[in-house]
Amino acid sequence: MLSHTFRGRAFALATAAMLLCTLAASPADAQVLFGFDGGAGTVWEFPSVPGPPCVQPSNPPFAWPYAFFLAPCAVPPATLLPTAPAPAGILGDVASNRLTDTIFVTDGVLISEHLGGGPFTGTPGTIINSFPVPPAFGLGPITGMCHDSGGVLTGGPVLFITDGFLMAGITPSAPGTCAPPVLVLPPVPVPAVVAPATDITFDPTSFTFWACDVGGFLTNFAPGGAFLGATPVAGICGLGGAPLQGIAWDLASASPFLGAQPAGALYVTDGFVVAYLVPAPLGPAAPTFYSPFPCNPTPGPITGLAFKTGGITYGTPGPTFLPPPILLMTSGQASSPGPTHALTYIGTAATSDVWVVYGFNVFAPGFFCPPVFPFLATPLYVDFFTPPGGLLFLGPGAPSVSIPAAIPAGVPPGLGIFMQIFEDTSGAGVGPWKSSAAVGVHVSAP
Repeated sequence: MLSHTFRGRAFALATAAMLLCTLAASPADAQVLFGFDGGAGTVWEFPSVPGPPCVQPSNPPFAWPYAFFLAPCAVPPATLLPTAPAPAGILGDVASNRLTDTIFVTDGVLISEHLGGGPFTGTPGTIINSFPVPPAFGLGPITGMCHDSGGVLTGGPVLFITDGFLMAGITPSAPGTCAPPVLVLPPVPVPAVVAPATDITFDPTSFTFWACDVGGFLTNFAPGGAFLGATPVAGICGLGGAPLQGIAWDLASASPFLGAQPAGALYVTDGFVVAYLVPAPLGPAAPTFYSPFPCNPTPGPITGLAFKTGGITYGTPGPTFLPPPILLMTSGQASSPGPTHALTYIGTAATSDVWVVYGFNVFAPGFFCPPVFPFLATPLYVDFFTPPGGLLFLGPGAPSVSIPAAIPAGVPPGLGIFMQIFEDTSGAGVGPWKSSAAVGVHVSAP
């Protein structure tokens, strides 16, 4: 069906076809950060502070409670007994598997796996597995984690864990088994300037790791533990310098479409403020659509960070005199590959016709801010006029439509796809017309 609609346009448009076929989601699914709040027993999903050019992202932060014990385990051994929330120190962290859209959480002793949430995966935060870190691995209580979802280092997804002094790579057990993980990369030193390190992250562009520590330093090191460089971050975005609590690599940032920071950028926090930085030379990262400001508050005290890629909501539905508003949302993660990615639109009538317009950041920004008004009081936020943008007829309306998708492998990071739903309420092409708010998706590496 899509081949004649897209008329054989090149690579970027073929990519969009994959995405548009995936036309709800958790209201906070977006290009966001996860934050671990051990004191409150919650995991936060929170975006950047809204900023120019579209007062985006408008996705609100929200939190879900975590548990470390999976109830289906028949007779849990002592190491799987429930534990109290981590103290407000440096223990505990969160990591994201972008291929499965599952979230790993640790209190320092146990690691649990949770659903990211969506119409095809379940309620955000639902626990699906829990397991201990075996003492035989040689690590103490866990201070940080990160996930190489693309399998860059080993050929398969690996969860990296650290006790602040050593780092190891593990393959978590299958959901529902509560079995111990498999050690795939033996422990190597984490050369933090002021040990212990409080968190780690992996940069698939340079094939290296970054750590933050209790002394306020960022340290770059090789997979084998070799020290590659370090820099203090005190004073940037008001960070106090010591201790830093979390670090996460922006997996969409090393992009030909976001050319201001070709080597990539990262997020780092002291638990209260998140700084968006380029690490070498250290400084504020250039604004992106999903991170328009370099300095952002956290929604609460956190002791860990992880990166999630999804859709950014911007603009407002209209016109206000034709309720109900149309909602357009994303779920899953928009990595490449991204088998969990999906879109949902809600609030169209069965007697109407529904269209989606789409634009790209290939030859133009891909969006309109402020909007243009092709119909009276009906805002258009997407530049579908500039190739390879366009529009696609989706068929009659429905109260809620959720269609699964898979973003293919090989899509370059930072490719932006902007989408908006239009509804012809007459079903005959004469209007009146309604539009949703828009969504911007920036593809990331896994």
